[in-house]
Formats: sequence, structure tokens, C-alpha cells
Amino acid sequence: MESARAPLPITFQLGRFFAHTVLVNFLLWLPMWIIFLQQVRGMSLGLIGIMQGVGFVIAAIAEVPAGAVADRYGRKVSLFIGSVAFGILTILYGLVSWIPLLLLIHILWSVAQTFFSGTDVAVLYDGLKSAGREEEYAKIMGRYTAVVQGTQAAAALIGSLLAGYTMLQPFLWSGLACIVGGFLLFKFREPPVGQPSQENKGISADLKEAFHLSLQFKTLRNFIFFSTVLSLPTFMLIFFFIQPYVLTSDIPIGWVGAIILLLRVASITGSALSHRLTKKLKESLILLLLPLIMTLCLAAAGLAPVVWGIVILFVMGFCSSALRPALAAMLNRMIPSNRRATVLSMQSLLFTLMLAGTQTLLSTVVDYSGFPTFFLILSALVGITGAVFLLFNLRQVDEGASQSATTISSDN
Repeated sequence: MESARAPLPITFQLGRFFAHTVLVNFLLWLPMWIIFLQQVRGMSLGLIGIMQGVGFVIAAIAEVPAGAVADRYGRKVSLFIGSVAFGILTILYGLVSWIPLLLLIHILWSVAQTFFSGTDVAVLYDGLKSAGREEEYAKIMGRYTAVVQGTQAAAALIGSLLAGYTMLQPFLWSGLACIVGGFLLFKFREPPVGQPSQENKGISADLKEAFHLSLQFKTLRNFIFFSTVLSLPTFMLIFFFIQPYVLTSDIPIGWVGAIILLLRVASITGSALSHRLTKKLKESLILLLLPLIMTLCLAAAGLAPVVWGIVILFVMGFCSSALRPALAAMLNRMIPSNRRATVLSMQSLLFTLMLAGTQTLLSTVVDYSGFPTFFLILSALVGITGAVFLLFNLRQVDEGASQSATTISSDN
């Protein structure tokens, strides 16, 4: 009876959840943080890449335990810890000038993000499921992605203007917004996550069980790897490489924020149209078509002048964001609700480890060979991964789409 009355509170929770999402994604520093480290702190791109790599590795170690904390003690607790810590560290990031201390802050900054990764998506899915609206997940996940992209796009434009006065301002106001977003969760009612086990096994056992779950089932394991690889190009471009890429042309630095804004608009459009795509096309066709377009766009960006390369990347960003809600819906369908945050954190763990390696390696590639080689490598990575995944998992994807299962079917 209680679950039948869930939709009313969930509707309210969804609004509060989106408000929290806006505040923690108000990243005013996004269009200028590489430039800030280079021009204000005097760091080279190579040193920034190493700092990023170290931060990613340390964050990877914390990723899955953070997801287990969310499953054990509550997703609200995890989101609150991450929001407040990330906000405080963002303010310190703009204030500290001593490089060793800045490195430590950067590492802690990366660790704080692990408390949102996977947890936010788990909250959204379980909230809709408990309200009897699970079939709307792809549509609302598209809206969620659009909110994230839209907030970051607007923040990028505003951040560029603030940086014209002082580069400290974007870090200060973003940090304060994130802290407020954390405290907004105090009245947030956490959705149920399924029946807990009769015995309290502890976090260590939860980690083992989720890890076993991820490895035991072939389709889940392969799907996690596939979706992780497809997430890399857009993330690396927006958060790291787009700034030095633009600066290889005659485009003024002040346009970086506008370019990131347009990239976000393309991504928002893709996210908003994703649910229509999933209604009209088979899942297997989506998994074939969108990665193929992404592969071609990345290859073309490597061959085109920077101005046209940016336009091509708008198309790539559209496809990447249109694909994400569809991938998330397919993946969530495979995972039991009481292990969802932990398994999704394992996906974030894999993403973080791959990001640490690929971004550090590709930073060196850019230094020695330039951006054309960088884009061709990314194109090959997406194309080969997509082809291999579909070759070995196409039948399982079609079978999963024909069932409305919420747990994994044995596919070994």
C-alpha cells in the first residue's frame, strides 16, 4: 500500500533533486581552469595532465567504497558529503598558489566527486521505480542530462565574463553554490532501494557481491566497458582538451566560454530528444548508429581546420548525449536496485581509471603530434570498441529489450 502512494512525494523529490543538480553543476570555472593553471599558477599542460592523472587514480580507489557507502547508509548522505566537500575544495582551489598544496587539493577534489558518481543516477532510477514510473526513466534521464548540460553551459558563459574581472570569482561562486546544493538535501526523502538482506553483511561483503555481480554476467560486464569508453571523448574534450584545442587557432580566449556553451546546447538537444529516439528505433540500432556517427565525427575533426572541427564536435556531442540516457536505461535494467549504486560506482571506477590513463597519454600525444593524431586515436577507440561489443553482444541486447526485466538474466 505504501508503494502505491509513492508518486506524490516522488514528484516533489524530483523537483528538489533537480534543484540540487543545478547547484552542484554550476561550474563557473569550467571554461578557464586550464588557462588559470597555466597563466596564473604557471603550470605547463604536461604538469596539469600529470596532476589530473594522479587525481583520477586516487579517486578511482575511493570510487567503489563511496558507492557502497551510498547503498549502506543512504544516497542522500553520500550526495551531501560530496556536495559540501566539493564546494569547500573548489573555493580553496582558487585561493591556493603553492603547487604541492594545490596538488593535494586537486586529489581531494577528485575524491569528493566520487560521492556523486553513480549515486545521482541511482537515486533518479529508484525514485521513478518506487513511484511506478520506471518506463519514464529514459525520458526523465534525458531531462536530467539536459539540466546538467544546460547548467554547465550557462555557467561556462557566465564564468568567462567573471574571469574577465578576476579568475578567483568563478571558483568562489561555484563553491558556494555547491555547498548550498548539499544543504538542500536535508528535506529530501530518499526513495526505497529494495528489500535489504536479512543479515547485515557490512560494506566489505557488499563490495564483494557487487563486484561478483559485475564480473559474473557477461552482458553486464561488456556493457559497462562499452558505455564507459563511449563516455570518454566528450568528457575529455569539454573538461580538458577544448581549451588548448581552441588556442591552436586564431580564436580569442574569450570565445572559449561561448564554444563550450554551444557544445552544451548540442548536448542538451541530444539529451532532450533521446527518449524519442528510443521509442522509434530498436536498441541494437541505436547502439550501432550513434557510435558510428561519433567515430566519423572524431575522425573528421582530426582532418578539418579548428573552426570546422568545432562544428563537427557539436554533432559528436549531440550523438553522445542522445546515447547516454538510452545506455543508462539499458544498464539499470540489468542491476538489482539494492546493488545499483555500488555497481554504477564500479562503472565510474572503470571510467576514472581509463580516464587517468587515456588523458595523460593523449596529453603527451598532443604535445608531440598535435590534435589531428589525438582525434584519430579517439575515433579508432570508439569505433573498434563499438564494433567488438556489437559483434559479441547484439543478441543479448535484443533479448534484453524484449523483456522488461529489472534483474540480470544469466547469460554465461
